[in-house]
Amino acid sequence: MKNYKFIVRRNRLVVIGILIYIIMLLIPLPSLLLDNLMVLILGTTFIFLFRSIFSEKSIDFSLLPTVLLVLTLFSLFIQLSFTRLILTQVDLLNGGIIWAISFHAFSMNGSVGLVVSFLLFFTAYTVLMAQVVVKSTTRIMEVAAMVTLDSLPGKQTAIDEEYYVLGIINDEEFSVKRANLQRESDFFGALYGASKFIFNNFKTSIFITVVSIIAGVIIGHFLHGETIETALGTYVPLSIANGVFVQFLVFLKCMIIGASVLNASSDFSSKKLTEVSTQEIILYGGIYENSPNRFY
Repeated sequence: MKNYKFIVRRNRLVVIGILIYIIMLLIPLPSLLLDNLMVLILGTTFIFLFRSIFSEKSIDFSLLPTVLLVLTLFSLFIQLSFTRLILTQVDLLNGGIIWAISFHAFSMNGSVGLVVSFLLFFTAYTVLMAQVVVKSTTRIMEVAAMVTLDSLPGKQTAIDEEYYVLGIINDEEFSVKRANLQRESDFFGALYGASKFIFNNFKTSIFITVVSIIAGVIIGHFLHGETIETALGTYVPLSIANGVFVQFLVFLKCMIIGASVLNASSDFSSKKLTEVSTQEIILYGGIYENSPNRFY
């Protein structure tokens, strides 16, 4: 009965998420609401990052791949919604989060300043994210999934031997071990799929940013009668700020995946981290106490 209620609630959440997705795609949302959604998604991503870092076992959080997919979808929807506002109602963004990022990080005087900001911030950040963070995370997740799946038959054989041959575990322990083994393989498989989804979201955000810059300059120059320099100064910083925010979310989600793989593979936890730190403090404290070069 409890499992049935959980499934019903989960299906309701899925339906609500689909409705929100359709609304964000079809109906232009106000800038204030999008700013609040940005803060909500950013805070939620940080919460799950800390949850992954300080968890005892990341496998216990079996909904993590689903959560990453939902966060990735909503970050994509927010970027599309902000792109619509940039191209249609750019004045409504004044005073918002995207405007603040573009003003403080990417706004420079003159077209030379715009080119410098584009090269230094967007291109360098994109190359760094693509080559170092996103691809490395995808590769680590791929290797972890392959190792887990390859070791699955051996682990199953070892559990069967403990139960059928040696008889050192009872029926309940046998069922628990087999269930945990299945959960581990399912978790890594789903997390690998989520990492590929995040990598594709990263490439999509770059494409949306480039389209927003080109379309913004065309709209500003030909439809609004602005000069090329004015159009560049208006649409380039806002489009880059919109894309950089999504890439920062991608960076956080890659850290979540890395922390989850680390916890699952090496049994790393905050408790062990505290124990190691305490041992190092005691060790170094004793060395310093016996050192002849101490200050007192």
